[in-house]
Amino acid sequence: MLIRRILLFYSILFALDSSKGSKGIILTKNNQPVTFATVFNTRLSTWSSTNEAGLFWLPIGTIKGDSLTIKRIGMVDKSLVYSGGFQLVQMDNNPIHLSEILVKNNTGYYQMLSSGITRNQLVNSLPGAIVRSYGGSSGIAQVSIDGGRTTDAKVVFNNIDVTSPQNGVSDISQIPEQFLGYGMLKQNNNLKYGSGSSDGIIQINPWSRSSGFEIQSGQDASKALSAHINMKMGNSNIELTTGKNSNPGIYPVLYNSESISLKNQHFFQMFIGLQLHSQNGNWHKRVSFWNSIQDRGISGLIWSPNTEAFRNDTLALLSGSLVHLFPRGFVKSSFKYRRSGENYVDPIISIDSNHLSETSTTEISGLYFTKNSIEYRFHSGFSIQKVNSTDTGVYQRERYYFSPSLSLFTINEINLITAARYDNYSDFGGVITHSFKAAKNIFQWLKFSASYATSFRAPTFNDLYWVPGGNPELKPEHSKRKKISAYFYFKQLDLELFYKTSNSTDLIVWKPNGDIWQPENINKSLKNLFGINGQMNIENKFLIAGSMINIESTNQLTRQKLLYAPGWVGSIQGQWSHKKWKSTLSFQFTGKQIIMHDYPTDLTMKPSINSYFSQEAPAIFNDRLQLKASISNLLNHEIMTIYGYPEPSRVFRLNIFYQINSKEQ
Repeated sequence: MLIRRILLFYSILFALDSSKGSKGIILTKNNQPVTFATVFNTRLSTWSSTNEAGLFWLPIGTIKGDSLTIKRIGMVDKSLVYSGGFQLVQMDNNPIHLSEILVKNNTGYYQMLSSGITRNQLVNSLPGAIVRSYGGSSGIAQVSIDGGRTTDAKVVFNNIDVTSPQNGVSDISQIPEQFLGYGMLKQNNNLKYGSGSSDGIIQINPWSRSSGFEIQSGQDASKALSAHINMKMGNSNIELTTGKNSNPGIYPVLYNSESISLKNQHFFQMFIGLQLHSQNGNWHKRVSFWNSIQDRGISGLIWSPNTEAFRNDTLALLSGSLVHLFPRGFVKSSFKYRRSGENYVDPIISIDSNHLSETSTTEISGLYFTKNSIEYRFHSGFSIQKVNSTDTGVYQRERYYFSPSLSLFTINEINLITAARYDNYSDFGGVITHSFKAAKNIFQWLKFSASYATSFRAPTFNDLYWVPGGNPELKPEHSKRKKISAYFYFKQLDLELFYKTSNSTDLIVWKPNGDIWQPENINKSLKNLFGINGQMNIENKFLIAGSMINIESTNQLTRQKLLYAPGWVGSIQGQWSHKKWKSTLSFQFTGKQIIMHDYPTDLTMKPSINSYFSQEAPAIFNDRLQLKASISNLLNHEIMTIYGYPEPSRVFRLNIFYQINSKEQ
C-alpha cells in the first residue's frame, strides 16, 4: 500500500513538472532512498546514478523495451525492462544472494521528452510556494513559502545553496530556465541546512537530456537558443548546455484593468552549464559548473517609470564531490563555491554601485543504516562568506557547523526522526537548533505525523554593515515550528490535512533612527496555517495535484496582520496524456495581501490568479523533433507579486527541441 502511495506521489510530481526526461526512484524495503545506486542500460552501455534522495534520471537514450540493471554495494542487483514513464524500484538491502527479479510495467506515468519549463511553472507546482518578482523577465525573482518572507525560504540548485550572504535571498532569475530539471519542496527534518530555512527548502535539480538543440520564440518577441551535449567517455558521463535568452521588453502589463506598455524592460542572458560524473567501483565523483551573465533594464514602479536605470549581474556556481560507498551507507566529501556580482546604475539619481559576494564551503557527510532499521546521518562543514560592496564595504566571516540525526523505522509501527545542529559564526557566536518528527500508520488508509523544530536566520552583511545604518550588534532571528498531519490513502487519490504554526522572535526590522534607517531585533510574529494537499491519478492518463492553504499571520507587537502575507495560497495542476499527446493546465491562487497599514483603510494588493497551459505533440522524424506550445497568464489577469511591479499579460510561446541520435542508438 505504501509503495503504491509513493509511486502515485512521485509519478504525479514529476509528470506535472514537464521536465526534460524520464526519472525514477529506488527505495529499500523500509521505503528509504537507496543512495548512489548505478542504473545501467545494457543495450547502450550507458549509466546514471541515484542522488541522496534515491532519485535518478534514466540513462540517456533509454527507450521502451531496454533492459536496465541496478547495482549498489550491500544491495541485491536488480534487473527490469523499461516500459516507459516514471520508475519505482525496490531493492533488498540485505547482502545475501538472491536470483535476479525481472520487473515489468513498474511505472506510474509515461514521461515524454519535454522542453520549455518556466521558473513560475516549477515553483507554483510546489505546495504553498510563490514567485515574488519585480515584473517580467528583467525583474529580480525570489521565492516565498507559505506566505512567508523570501529570506525564510532557501533555494538549493544542484546541492549548492544560492542564497546571497549580502542580502539573504536567492534570485532565481539568474538560473536560466534551460538549467531547470525538477523541483522539490522539503522540510529541514535532518537539519542539513542552517540559516534561512525556517519555511522550507526548494531543491532545484538540473536537467539531463540527449544531445540536441532547443529554440524558443515568444509572442512578446522573446527568443531563446541553446545547445545540449551528452556523451559517455569510459566510466564518465559528461553533460553540457550553453545558450542565450533575450527579451526586448516590449510586452504590455495589466494594471487597473488597463494594458500599459513600459520601457526599459529588456533582458539578455548568456549561460553555460557543465556536469561530469564518473564512477570507479565504490567511488563516485561529480564536478559541476554553472555560470550566467545578465544585462537587464529596470523599468521602476508602474506609476513612476524609469527609462535609464539598468543592472548587469552574474552568478557562478562550482561544486565537486567524492563519495565512497559501503554496504550500509556512504561517506561524502564536497566543495561548493558561489559567486555573484552586480553593477547597478541609475543616472537619474546618480547611483553607480557595485556588489560582489562569495561563499566557499567544504563539507563532509555520511550515512549508516543497521539491519534493525536504524539510520544514522551526519553533516558537517566549514564556510567562508565574503562581500565587497560600495554600500557595505569589505567584510568576511567564517562559520562551521555540525548536524547529527537519527532515524528509527518500524518500531511499533512508529517512524521517528530526530536531529540537532550547531552553527558557529565568527561575528556573533553559536546557535543550536533541533528537530523531531514522529509518524504512525493507523490503518492502511490512514497515517498521522507530528513534528517540532527550531530554526534561525543570521543577520546579513547588509543588516550588519550597510552605510549608513548597519547594526553590527544584531542577533540571529529565532523560530519555532509545529506541525501535525493526517494522510488519507484511497484507490486513486491521496490527501493530506495539516495544521502548522510558526512563532518567530528577534525579527530584524529596519526603522527610522534620527536621519537614517537602522535595523533592530524587535519584531515577533505568529503564523497559523491550515491546509490540504492532494494528488490523483486516473488510469495513468489524467493526473491532478493541488493544494490550498489558509494563512493567519500576526505581528505580535502591533497585533496587526503581517505585511505581504496572503490570507490564502493555492495551486492546482492537471495533465492529460493520450497517444503521446500531452496537455498541461495549471492555476496558482494568491489571496489579498496588506502592503502598508494605514488609516482609515490599509493599502492592499488584491487577489490574483496565475494560469498556464501547454500542449506537447508526439515526437516526429524518428523521435528526433519535439514541439511544444505554451501560454503564460492564460486568463490574462492582472498579476502583481510585489506591489507596483505588474507581470506581463498573456504570452504565447513555441518551443522546438531537436535531438541528435547518438551512435549507440
